[in-house]
Amino acid sequence: MKIALIGTHGIGKTTAVLHLASELKKLSYNAGIVKEVARGCPLPINENATKKSQEWMFLKHCLNEIEEEVHYDIVISDRSILDVYAYYYRLFGKHEGMEGFVREKMKEYDLLFKMPLNTDYLKKDKFRSTNKQFQLDIENVINKLIPHFKGEVHEFKSLEETLSVIKEKITVK
Repeated sequence: MKIALIGTHGIGKTTAVLHLASELKKLSYNAGIVKEVARGCPLPINENATKKSQEWMFLKHCLNEIEEEVHYDIVISDRSILDVYAYYYRLFGKHEGMEGFVREKMKEYDLLFKMPLNTDYLKKDKFRSTNKQFQLDIENVINKLIPHFKGEVHEFKSLEETLSVIKEKITVK
């Protein structure tokens, strides 16, 4: 099973993913995590990103998901490939090749949860931008792109409710 949390940076996705994976492991599920890749990017990120840095993050995210899928029955991703593409799209516009790839990769997610915008959660961490307008821009791009790439996206309301939806989906599978 492949799950992703969707949303701009600095809204608590990483914290939520860590909690969800921990809770699933307590229930004896073999759950792994795909962390966001920006921290490991050797090229400029955020507002100063280049096409090469965005391409690096796009490809690295895909590779990380594949690697985790080999080892775990349930993979929870800190973001979806759509989120990664949204950063590229915001800076450089539409990319036909990436969009085709995103469309295919989005079919692989069993569950998607859209995290709400939370500008109060944005913290200086020496990696992610603390520019609230940049954060809002990415949020708007993600919201614009979601309907073009994936049908059902659950609203993330709470960790407990999200965990309940995941457990229900596991039971159905």
